[in-house]
Amino acid sequence: ARFNVAGFYNDFRGQQISQFIGGFFQRVSVDAEIYGMDATLDWVPMDDTYVYFGMGYLDAKITKGVLGAADVGNALPGAPDWNFKFSLRRDWHINNGTLGAIVDGRYSSQRFFDVANTFPDEEYFVLNLNAFYQFGPEERYRISLYGKNVLDTDYAHNGFDGLSPG
Repeated sequence: ARFNVAGFYNDFRGQQISQFIGGFFQRVSVDAEIYGMDATLDWVPMDDTYVYFGMGYLDAKITKGVLGAADVGNALPGAPDWNFKFSLRRDWHINNGTLGAIVDGRYSSQRFFDVANTFPDEEYFVLNLNAFYQFGPEERYRISLYGKNVLDTDYAHNGFDGLSPG
């Protein structure tokens, strides 16, 4: 097994963030303090079984901003406090090839898309499934059946709020 852990601290001055404010994209300059930690575990509990677990904690706050647009204490956009990832893989060696199954998923706590912290993306969990068969010389060929987001979780990669009817 291999376990890694890392902590970090960053103090940003004059960080430029592009935001949609009042119907227009504007650049907002903020100072921010970011600290957190990451931890991962890679483990092979038995032959042909692989386990991965990762987690992260992040505290990313504005320390100097623009009143009403990026208030002190607001979270930086796209910065969830918690995230977790896992993967479980099992291989079976059969007929001059390898049959395998993978289950993986990720969780993210709530985050905001804007510096004003008015447009949140709620926490979410995504689960993926994969079954495959590898074969041929040095197992260079692979046939896979893959299910992405099998729980049909709604989540966003990015977003902005502020469109008004005209």
